[in-house]
Parts: sequence; C-alpha cells; structure tokens
Amino acid sequence: MQIGARTRLVLFVAGLTLSSITAATADSQVPVTPAPPLTTSPQLCLVRSPEDGWLPVRTEPRGALVQRLINGTLVNIIRIDRVSDVRGHPWAYITDRTGKNIGWVFENYLACG
Repeated sequence: MQIGARTRLVLFVAGLTLSSITAATADSQVPVTPAPPLTTSPQLCLVRSPEDGWLPVRTEPRGALVQRLINGTLVNIIRIDRVSDVRGHPWAYITDRTGKNIGWVFENYLACG
C-alpha cells in the first residue's frame, strides 16, 4: 500500500504537533481560566505566530503566560472572546487535538480552515 504525499505531510505535521507543545514548568503553578461554555463546534487551526515562531498561551486574554506553542502546532478553537481585550482584539480559547485544555491565545495568530 502506497502512502501519498499529502498523507505523509499530515502524519509529519501530527508528529510535530505532539512534540511541539511546551508545558509550563512545575514551579509556575499558574491556573488557566476555565473555558467558557462551548458556543460553536471546535475549529481545527494551525499556529502561525509572525514574531519569533512561538505563540504565547495565557491564563485569560492578556493574562499571565502559561506556555508557548511552536508554529505548526495543530489546536482546536472552542471559544472566541472579542470583549475581554481592551484593544478589541479577538482571543481564542484552545485545546489540543485530544480536547485537553491549553489556554487563551491571540486569534489572529491561528490559521484556520
């Protein structure tokens, strides 16, 4: 059985995703604000941070830093909050592919399709 180029790419990206989520250190103990109730079905997105290639994950919109995700990480958006940011920027609450809560990120740095 032959695997096509697209299938190999998906498997490669999935492998990167599993190895690219960086956890907060055990000493940090920063609680993440729980996700609000699900308002839409989860949307699969790719991390695309234009800065240094890492996307900060926060406890709440503009909150304390919990961890950082590398570009190319696949995540699910389960909630978008457009009112918490005083600048009017949209923030998204994300989970990993298995549904484990990760935290809040700046939505403009996610490529969804």
